[in-house]
Amino acid sequence: MARAVAGGTSLEEIPGTVVKFDGEIRKNPDRTWHRDIDRYPFPAVELLDWSLYRALTVQAPFYTMVTTRGCPFKCRFCSQIYAGNTVRFRSPENVVDEIELYVRKHGAREIVFFDETFTLNKARVMKICELIRERGLVFRFDMRTRVDSLDEEMVLALREAGGQRVHFGIESGSQEILDRMGKQTTVDQVRTAVSLCKRHGFSTRGYFMIGYLGETPQTYAETLKVARELDLDWASFSITTPLPQTHLFDEARSLGLVDEGFWRDYTLLKSPRLQFPIIESEYWDEARLQKMLKRAYSSFYLRPRMVWRHLAGLHGWGGLRDLAGGVRVMLSLQR
Repeated sequence: MARAVAGGTSLEEIPGTVVKFDGEIRKNPDRTWHRDIDRYPFPAVELLDWSLYRALTVQAPFYTMVTTRGCPFKCRFCSQIYAGNTVRFRSPENVVDEIELYVRKHGAREIVFFDETFTLNKARVMKICELIRERGLVFRFDMRTRVDSLDEEMVLALREAGGQRVHFGIESGSQEILDRMGKQTTVDQVRTAVSLCKRHGFSTRGYFMIGYLGETPQTYAETLKVARELDLDWASFSITTPLPQTHLFDEARSLGLVDEGFWRDYTLLKSPRLQFPIIESEYWDEARLQKMLKRAYSSFYLRPRMVWRHLAGLHGWGGLRDLAGGVRVMLSLQR
């Protein structure tokens, strides 16, 4: 599209776009995806001043990477449906070339992999770890994955290559809600995966959703109980948002629980409020859900064990800065 605009040519037939032509809004055919994503250049990170970027628990200077596109799973709440439930992989050599650029040229101490599920292909992960070791690249890295996509051999290889932190999309501590989400995982798998990673020295973070369709006080309590029982270092809780064109949105809309036109109005800046839609039920409204969210955070982080863990893990001014940031977040949640 940029080339068409620069060249003064028509936009009416560019695949993957929606255009207004002669007063008519027209959706053009979908763009064909390239299977070979090694063909795309690395981001021009030299155009940004990375010393300005900081994140809690992440060592600076750090860089972010995405080594896959798409996701083969079909969780009912997830917007990855736009990717057609397929996944495309960058080759191990291409991935490690980008890592080497950041480590050797830009002094990266940490790299955060933002793949939906970094460990989908075991052979590929093992090769990436092998190449990191062969090239003598010293750095630490974070990754996101599912609880059913790890085994001990892979965890050991990732740790040896510099793996530091694993982020798990756990979503719920209730098997009933996990099944309703279409996660295709079990609470037992959650416990096994977290325990495996902790045993081999990984820091662990779990992500949970509250207020999902069908949630009850009992399933909410189960989620809080599981979150506290797991040996997680960090936990993130969020109120369920029914994203457009997801199965969750369609189901909630059919039950009259969300406004069919919300996302259209939100996109066009016509929505009377900026708060994303939530799913109210016979058990709670929006105000009650906000209280439940605060309770989830306080019940996880304000335990003596967690307070001591994070105090004991402080290292220098950077650690104090991170702690202060975390305290500010907790205080904001209590308002």
